Amino acid sequence: MTRLRSYAEVKALTELTSAEKRLLRECQAGVPTDLGRVAPTVATDANRVRAEILRYLILAGCKDCRPDETGVRLRGAYVTGTLDLSFATAKGATYLLLCHFDTRIEAAETHFAALILSGSRMPGLFAQGARVTGNVFLNGGFHATGEVSLSGAEIVGQLDCEGGRFENGGGQALNAQGVRVTGGLLWRNLREVEGRVSLSSARVGDLVDDLASWPVRDADGGGTPDTRRVRL
Repeated sequence: MTRLRSYAEVKALTELTSAEKRLLRECQAGVPTDLGRVAPTVATDANRVRAEILRYLILAGCKDCRPDETGVRLRGAYVTGTLDLSFATAKGATYLLLCHFDTRIEAAETHFAALILSGSRMPGLFAQGARVTGNVFLNGGFHATGEVSLSGAEIVGQLDCEGGRFENGGGQALNAQGVRVTGGLLWRNLREVEGRVSLSSARVGDLVDDLASWPVRDADGGGTPDTRRVRL
């Protein structure tokens, strides 16, 4: 993936889509970029945003294109390429609502003020060791078709998975081993859970769940986690 460092490099890319132009303009103005009210399934000029541009803005842009302190607030984008934020620090909150991602988000050891992925679809999320001073929302129709890894992450606010779909048949649907959540873990009204859920050695302030949202334990030990290993 191209690592954009300057606005000149952004402008040198192959012709920007109308969605990218809006995002660049509205991020600087502190205005949310609303490209649609459903997660798109097809990339168009009106919704396509390249991951390298999104990364550039989330990581504070540059002096010639400085996003507002509130951060990136994007809804309804079709994100192409890999959004790789690993070992970086996001400026402000990162709101990526109802977005479609071609590849999993890479966010190992990333520092976020907040990570809001409500309603978004992606092949997975790798946020091992991430540090979040606010909330992480994987709710409201969030849909992962590969492993969501929050192993060793620290979340000061809530981890809200209510109404999400976590699918990774034969593997880990949610790997939250050793996660630290100061607020609550909301694991209820899940639309679908396919794969194992690991909360081994996790610590959460409150656990708000329902039995139907836990996968059924299978013969190899997958499925419902041992809640005695979740420290409240």
